[in-house]
Order: sequence, then structure tokens, then C-alpha cells
Amino acid sequence: MSSIPAALVLLGEPIEVSTDSGDTWTFARGQFYFASNGTGTELWILPKPTKRKITRSIPRSAANLFRKFAGWHPDNAWRFEIESFKPIPFGSCLSVAYRSNKWTGRSVGYIHTFENKTAISVDDQNHPSVWRMTGAKLMVESRGITG
Repeated sequence: MSSIPAALVLLGEPIEVSTDSGDTWTFARGQFYFASNGTGTELWILPKPTKRKITRSIPRSAANLFRKFAGWHPDNAWRFEIESFKPIPFGSCLSVAYRSNKWTGRSVGYIHTFENKTAISVDDQNHPSVWRMTGAKLMVESRGITG
């Protein structure tokens, strides 16, 4: 069993994920978060929780990654509970499309096509609600997602 990182860096909102098996998931606007772990080596898609509590405590690594990716310091953070994640391998991720307001402050669509093998795991193969993407070369940087 694996767990969802305690601190995630919000990158934007997912639009679509495509896999090597031909599966494509599309995400309803306003229903999911597109995020990274604090080091920028994992991508996560999680449902937006109904309950969340504002906090001013932001881990330094997460704040630095957000600043590098978005171009400004995070104003605040939220705490919320999501059930544990039991990853089920689901092949390789070919691409991820997402909306982000990085650098401009306006919501813009981006598509990242992975250049290197990027594994995708889900919480349920038939009806996933949590996705994790990992790869040896995956990295969230100031220019966006690389790898």
C-alpha cells in the first residue's frame, strides 16, 4: 500500500489523461485537482474534497516548487482528508492535458506528452478516482512538466 503525500502542490486542473493501452480519461471541470508531490517527481489527480480547512502552514519544499512552477508564492494552503491510496498499475501514461494559471494568472490549457516511460497507477481499474504518474525522468520545473 502507498499513501498520498501529506503535502501536494496544486498545478492546476486535469483535462485528460491518455495511456498506452488506448484508455483515455477526461475530467469534468471543477471536479478534480492536478497536483505534484513536494519534490516534483510524481503527478497526482485527485477529486476535490467537499471539506477542507485553510492553513497558513506550507512546507518549504512545496512552497518553493509552487513558486518555481506558477511564478508566485502560494497565499495559503488547505488541509483535507482523502482515503488511503492502494495503487493498481495501469500501464504507461502517454500524455496529460491540464489547465493552469501559471505565470499569467489566466487559465490556459497545456498538453504534456511524456518522452520517457511514465507509469500510471489508479485506485480502481474500473472506476478510478485517484491517479498517480511516476517516471525516472519526470520532473515539475519552471518551464512546466518535463520527462
